[in-house]
Amino acid sequence: IEDGGTLVVPGFHVCFEQWQVALGRVEGHLASYGAYTKGDTNNWLVAREGGGASYKFTMSDPIYSLARRVPVREGDFLVWDQRMVHGSRPNDSNAFRMAQFVKAFRRAPVSEERIARRTAAIERGLRAAGSFESLTPLGRRVFGLDDNLDECEATEKDIK
Repeated sequence: IEDGGTLVVPGFHVCFEQWQVALGRVEGHLASYGAYTKGDTNNWLVAREGGGASYKFTMSDPIYSLARRVPVREGDFLVWDQRMVHGSRPNDSNAFRMAQFVKAFRRAPVSEERIARRTAAIERGLRAAGSFESLTPLGRRVFGLDDNLDECEATEKDIK
């Protein structure tokens, strides 16, 4: 399919922890580059600032035989567990394709320090965009800006 699109490996999230342990030490997979170069035969890990990383598979990795394309239409919202192998193929068509990614995560396994850094970054971005003051209580909860996440009632303003 020449317009690329999202690929996932169904069920991979179930064996993610086992796969991660089998990889061994992270340092052995770090790369100083982030893009695939034709002829690469080793998978690599691209570290992210502030923690986290993305594991990159070469085009010759057998994981591609397990990948399935997820067809979506304009306006669709696709959600998956980030432990599931996912990615996209290049858009080699003349058709325009655009996607917006939204990352959500559970608070429980994340340290309070990391939550504070993420919250501060989100608030800076919202303030820079001029949107911070207009957030509803539900919006503040969605962005993780409220201290009390257990209590939040949606109002008519939130639903509109």
